[in-house]
Amino acid sequence: AFVWLIMLSPLPSIGLSLLIPQPAAGGAGETVVQHHRVVDQVAQRIGQQPGYGGGRSALIAADINMGPTILARTSHGVLAAPYHRNEEGLLKQLKLQNSQDDDIALSLTRKFGIDYFMVVADSTATTPGDFFHRLQQQPSPPWLRLLAIEGLPGVMLYRVDTEQVHAETLVASGIEGRRP
Repeated sequence: AFVWLIMLSPLPSIGLSLLIPQPAAGGAGETVVQHHRVVDQVAQRIGQQPGYGGGRSALIAADINMGPTILARTSHGVLAAPYHRNEEGLLKQLKLQNSQDDDIALSLTRKFGIDYFMVVADSTATTPGDFFHRLQQQPSPPWLRLLAIEGLPGVMLYRVDTEQVHAETLVASGIEGRRP
């Protein structure tokens, strides 16, 4: 009966907050709010890019732990999220994130169809020398364009420059520079 009184209360959130312990400052609750803010800003920035207005979805490669927030708060897809049944996505993410060479990262980016990379500067999910760590350090490979996100200096959003990716592909295949 007590639970029903709380649910019927005109202020159920206050009633529930008395029963449910609130996270301490700097705890998990604050991290969730920060993730929401970051993802909302990133989604807004992507929506401002040519070809992505009107709800067109992009595929974002980001820290695996940001995946659920991106999926829940935007119309965009993610390469990976921390779900045990997402084995294929997790393996793709690890291959890409751990690549030690930009040419391998470019090949995987094309193969997986990635449109954007989202990297958080203070992420502990990277290892020195891996691709995501190199993106944190900048400069980025020529096939990525850094997009500024107002108010979030520690978040880097890179757009895959499809024209540059195509040019890199031609150079790698030896087609560029040939004359008919």
